[in-house]
Amino acid sequence: MRTCLCRLKNKINQKKVVVVISAFAILFQLLFYVYGIATNYKLANEFKYIDEETILKDINVSNHKYINNNLLFNPALTSYVYNSFDNILLDDKKGSGFTFFNNPKYFVFDSYNKKRYSYLLGMYKGHIANVQYSRDLNLTLAEADYRDNSFLENLLNDNGQKMFLEYPLFYADSLDELKNKVDFISYNIFEQNMQVLSRYYWHEASFMLLPISDIKSYRNNSEIFSQYGYFSLYTIDYISEMLGGFNINNFEKSKNIVNLVYFLITVYFIVSLFDDITLRGCLILLACIRLLFIPYYAYHYAPGVIDTRHFFDLIIVLLLYYASRAPKPSKYLLFLASLLAVLSILMSNDFGLFIFVSLLGTFIIRYVLLTIYEKRLSIIRLVLVAIYAISGFVSYIEYPLMKNPSIKYFLDGFYSFNIPMTLFFFILAIVAIQWLMLILFFNKLKEYKYLDSYIFLLFYTEFLYTYFIWKLDNLSMNVFIFSLPFFIVLAAIKIKYKQVLHSIIFICLIFYYIKLPFSYFSDIYNFNLIFNNHKTYVWNHERAGGIVSTYSFELFEDSLKLIDKYSSSDSKIYMISKYDNVLQFFSKKYSGLKYFELKSFLVSDIEYKEVIELLNKDADILYVDSDIDRDYELEIGKRNFFDIYGSYWYNENIKQRIPKLKTLSRLFNDVKNNYVLIEKGKLINVYKKI
Repeated sequence: MRTCLCRLKNKINQKKVVVVISAFAILFQLLFYVYGIATNYKLANEFKYIDEETILKDINVSNHKYINNNLLFNPALTSYVYNSFDNILLDDKKGSGFTFFNNPKYFVFDSYNKKRYSYLLGMYKGHIANVQYSRDLNLTLAEADYRDNSFLENLLNDNGQKMFLEYPLFYADSLDELKNKVDFISYNIFEQNMQVLSRYYWHEASFMLLPISDIKSYRNNSEIFSQYGYFSLYTIDYISEMLGGFNINNFEKSKNIVNLVYFLITVYFIVSLFDDITLRGCLILLACIRLLFIPYYAYHYAPGVIDTRHFFDLIIVLLLYYASRAPKPSKYLLFLASLLAVLSILMSNDFGLFIFVSLLGTFIIRYVLLTIYEKRLSIIRLVLVAIYAISGFVSYIEYPLMKNPSIKYFLDGFYSFNIPMTLFFFILAIVAIQWLMLILFFNKLKEYKYLDSYIFLLFYTEFLYTYFIWKLDNLSMNVFIFSLPFFIVLAAIKIKYKQVLHSIIFICLIFYYIKLPFSYFSDIYNFNLIFNNHKTYVWNHERAGGIVSTYSFELFEDSLKLIDKYSSSDSKIYMISKYDNVLQFFSKKYSGLKYFELKSFLVSDIEYKEVIELLNKDADILYVDSDIDRDYELEIGKRNFFDIYGSYWYNENIKQRIPKLKTLSRLFNDVKNNYVLIEKGKLINVYKKI
């Protein structure tokens, strides 16, 4: 009797622990979304040629001037007492030095008096890596490799001596001066790296901001491109307007509201679909890991993590489950699931198609099974399935927005990422196991009313795996949904020590989850430090909504005045500029050149010739960067710290950022003889067709 009571008590205590941990995970998730809704958005500087001011020892210094005066690599400065390698140590647990996702603590010390700092040297073991440089060639190893990769095959000269020696990245006369330099690097590493990557807020957010702006400017839907969906745009715009108007601040709040609602749907889904408390706890932790797996720096600007794209997927799974549990299959629930699946296509073209086809596959299998059981064909059911199929395909074909102009580059691998073959075969094995489980546990799935939901998830996860193969880190977006077929089978079957297995899974997930909230808090704290260490500005433009930024709106304001002066009566403008997406958004106009960000969409001669033709045909007024003829070789030849620190950033400059900007220069040079300059501005100049 006592043993039974002890077991019951332990079971109750275990349930309490699971409930408390699950409640904590849910609460943290909700607090994160509420934080995003309640606070004003902060925008870091992603533009390399727009200056900002860093606060060093309570003094504001111009970034451009400070870098030019203090952080240019110069191997001739060997007479300085202190340098970046010998006198700076990093507490670099990630081992990657300074990057946009890693800002290690650092310690500046006198290397001639190490004993004095011995108590710290155990913690601070990393170094700011030296640069490999050849005096004879006047090239760094990265520069030499870019010009001729044969240097990597033989690093010795004719005399058998090393061609490339190691040099510190910067020097200083005093420890205070050296500390100032590493402070500056630490305060600016996120922004500087994003400037090199050239794929931060205005690149990513433009895939939603600009299409919404285009719709509000009454642009023809067939000319609007957004990979995040048609109804998704209206959803975000509607919420923004409810918050006080469409602007950046409300746009960011809207994203968090959508994700919060989807998370609440997820929690309700878990509680409704599963009875076991521990199994619920496992899935709640997985749902929370789904967010925390995404780095904060990516979450706070990338539209790809907005749940509008697949908003109805879990609702459809739940409707199939409810329909199976009804005394008779509920035609109303199935009709609602069908309606949401068709609507999903309009919500987002790609994910919506995944959802629609998955439900179609479920209906077909369901129809075949019912035909076998009843031993007769049901014409009504067949007609209903056909109507559903036709409705979905019509919605897909008649999708109102422009088809993705880059789809051909995704399909041929240009925009894709290599996937290890072991991982590819692992995914194939998972798919095979899921179908095998359907066969082995068919009766159990049917008995527990999971069959239709399971079949839908089989198709749906297989489609999502293709998205995962395209880009590996999309696992974070789909880890919860990937696991659902396995958890459904686990809930349906009866095995010995089942509760023990649930507990083991839950404990493993706790150990994985527990570090993630602290990491997120750290990321948020470090991101906010950017704004503590820089002079900040409030953008009061109607479309900005009072966001806080580290760079002034003044230069954009000057450009907007020029646009208003020369294109006040036009809805479309023609622009060759690295700021084209920004200026289109704030001017409430759209590009007449088809693409809202030229530098990213001019991939081949096809797009290039298309834009040339549009310029020659329609562009009477042309807005062009005032520095369109910038000498990028001279710029990169200065070897500023942020351009050459690590081969990755140098390669990003040489192979990505600069070639895109050179394409804009070439584009203007090809048409400039048709235009005359009529007014100069701070960011852009205005040209009129002759």
